[in-house]
Amino acid sequence: MTQVQDERAALLASPARGAALRSALVELYDSWLAGLLGDPGAGVALVAVGGLGRGEPAPGSDLDLVLVHDPAREVGALAEALWYPVWDSGVGLDHSVRTVPEAVAVAAGDLKAALGLLDARHLAGDALLSAELLRRAREAWRAGAGKRLPELRAAVLERARTDGEVAFLLEPDLKSARGGLRDVHALQALAAAQVIDVPAEPV
Repeated sequence: MTQVQDERAALLASPARGAALRSALVELYDSWLAGLLGDPGAGVALVAVGGLGRGEPAPGSDLDLVLVHDPAREVGALAEALWYPVWDSGVGLDHSVRTVPEAVAVAAGDLKAALGLLDARHLAGDALLSAELLRRAREAWRAGAGKRLPELRAAVLERARTDGEVAFLLEPDLKSARGGLRDVHALQALAAAQVIDVPAEPV
């Protein structure tokens, strides 16, 4: 087993639960991933999206990561050196390598990608590049709110139709059923469509 596998197993076997376990997993993953990337210099950043971006990784969650780079930077070898150790660790990985314009363009046509970028969080590398990605993602979300919010509503209703409602199920899907975590994230996306940024508060 790798060191991160050992440390993760120890955390999951510990008494820590809930927010304490999530915080410990975030600390473990953040430190590990920053070490894997090292110091790539200006124009390259590693960004977490999804659960890790929100600081809410579940024990079985994949790591959702974006390696962001300036168009002038060639990052193929760097990406391989980053992704392969994650695969070898057995931790699930959902990854992409994009410039900021590419990431914003993908999000324009993909609601899931757009929601993921709203949760983007800098992990390592060029912090200014990560900040640019989050700024442009939020600007695009606000500018396209007239289109995106109806899409978001449709997705919420479809989940309710297929997964039911948390309050009325004996064994509800706490992530996808109506009233579950995805609905909380939908409310956060609604807040992000407003005209100013507000500090993220735990829900």
